Amino acid sequence: MRQRFLNALSFGAASVTLAFIVIAAFLSARTSFISKILIYGVFFMVGAGIGRKNVNLRTSPIAAILGFAVTSILYIIWGTFGFKFGASLAFALGSSLLLLSFVPEGAFDIVLTPFSYFGGFVIGNLLLSHLNLHDVEGALISISLSGVLGAFAAMMVAFLKLFLEESKRFGKRSL
Repeated sequence: MRQRFLNALSFGAASVTLAFIVIAAFLSARTSFISKILIYGVFFMVGAGIGRKNVNLRTSPIAAILGFAVTSILYIIWGTFGFKFGASLAFALGSSLLLLSFVPEGAFDIVLTPFSYFGGFVIGNLLLSHLNLHDVEGALISISLSGVLGAFAAMMVAFLKLFLEESKRFGKRSL
């Protein structure tokens, strides 16, 4: 049951990334916020429905949770007492390094990890978009860059972890 929920979360977050790409590519900036929220919701529900299948994922569900958590914490920190740009990027990288404690199940899990992280980032942005951070210099750029950098770092960490595990297994086999 827990694994099915995590799979649904991972596929839902990855589908939100796909929705972001579709909205950025095909919809005008004048499209209402409610319409965009509906598109994100439909994509999430379809992705979560697909994700309920029996697929074993480890790092991508954690990446979705981390993407959401990092974005939410950055919004709260920037809105409350301000923050430094470099510190917010280090925060995103630190969350990606947390993924080192999880071993990916395979290539599909690795491919899904950055999309899930970015999907969690988008969901966090949607939920906290009512906070007025336009007046705080560098806040929105810092949050956006930390989301993109965090997704990239999550992918690199997943590749590194799989490489290390496979090389350990290969070393044991050759002896």
